[in-house]
Amino acid sequence: IHSYPAESGPHTTEAWFRPRQPNSIVIGWGKEQAQGKIIMGYRSPPHARIDAYFSDGNVTGTTRIPIGEWVHVVHTYQKGDSRLYVNGVLDSARESRATTLSIKRPARLWIGGWYNNYSFVGDIDETRVSTVVRSSN
Repeated sequence: IHSYPAESGPHTTEAWFRPRQPNSIVIGWGKEQAQGKIIMGYRSPPHARIDAYFSDGNVTGTTRIPIGEWVHVVHTYQKGDSRLYVNGVLDSARESRATTLSIKRPARLWIGGWYNNYSFVGDIDETRVSTVVRSSN
């Protein structure tokens, strides 16, 4: 996908999902290389986590996300500032001096997994990747 955010440009990744079990990937985009991807995971104990491949985009949520309930999770990123929202409320923020993202184009996109390894059990709806940092609204 040539129009996805690149390098360390600002962006937002979001999804509605209803998980049936933890330790899975909701949405992933970018490339499998250092600081080159964004992975939204549903981890155990039940919470959201953004894995940005050892970069300043990593952030771990603290809000408990119940199994079997619909939830809207949003990750926003601008260089050195990574934020995670659950149902419109700021869950976790991380300001970091870690290595910045370096996402290359064209990017790849997976829903429910990463690189053809699908682990998500449940429902996913209305995913979006934007080239801007969306507001909490």
